[in-house]
Amino acid sequence: MKLETAESQSSASSEGPIVFPEGLPGFGGMQRFSLFHEVDQPTLLFMQSEVDPDLRFTVTDPALLKVQYEITLSDEECGLLQLDNPEDIAILVLLYSREDENGLPSDKNINANFLGPLVINVKARIGIQKVLTQVEDFVTIRAG
Repeated sequence: MKLETAESQSSASSEGPIVFPEGLPGFGGMQRFSLFHEVDQPTLLFMQSEVDPDLRFTVTDPALLKVQYEITLSDEECGLLQLDNPEDIAILVLLYSREDENGLPSDKNINANFLGPLVINVKARIGIQKVLTQVEDFVTIRAG
């Protein structure tokens, strides 16, 4: 199944946790996450583990960063996501900060993980992290 991002696809919801049945690479048993945003910053979402509240990721809609994905999901991935309708999908990217010269996280060095977008069935509240190996086939970055 082929998916494309659109600016309106990402939204915070209080309809319950998002479950990542296979977890997130590098974070083993963490499978259930709440998705929310600060009132004054609706474009930055936070994904917080329900098992370990100290584990929280900042995520955003890649379209806000002028990146459009065109992702093909395998039958296995569609089954895992319980995906019937591609319009039920939201694609988010994880944001992270690099350390400054003192070894501290810096707001000036914010980056996005474009090689590991989160693919979420917002209707079923199920997600996967799609690890991409051939970026040139999947991502369009537009200067703006």
